[in-house]
Amino acid sequence: MTPGSILLLYGAKIQIYRGFLRLAVENKMQIKVAEPMEFDVDDDEDCNLSLAEYDVIRKY
Repeated sequence: MTPGSILLLYGAKIQIYRGFLRLAVENKMQIKVAEPMEFDVDDDEDCNLSLAEYDVIRKY
């Protein structure tokens, strides 16, 4: 991996932990490097979903 690489994560998921998002990986996780592509990333901090606090809504 090199800085700027696009990674595909298989066997990983996003969880809410203490109200914040975290990347959870399992022991069988696979990482693959994707082909380079062009896209724009907004540097605005409003787009950083890790800074937002969330509530877990459970369905029974």
